Amino acid sequence: MPAVTGQARLWKSFVEFSLCATERTAVGLGLACVRLRINQYRLSILRIVKILNSRSRSRSRCFAQAQDLKARFTQRPSKVSSLTVLTRSLSPS
Repeated sequence: MPAVTGQARLWKSFVEFSLCATERTAVGLGLACVRLRINQYRLSILRIVKILNSRSRSRSRCFAQAQDLKARFTQRPSKVSSLTVLTRSLSPS
């Protein structure tokens, strides 16, 4: 895992905390599709951290991606309620 510095560290810890909380709930509910999506977010985090720590020109684009990912977790205040809605939509009627 690449070294994390400054703002990248704060951003990564915020998103990782959200992912861990969501993952624990998903495991409890047995939602494999949610866990798969979480792993995709983790790969995005590693890519973003790598760019944030580099001195490349793509940093501004990367910050936009980081803000987009962060917004996905702050849109819904309760991960449990969003997972409950997801479970209801996946369960057969």
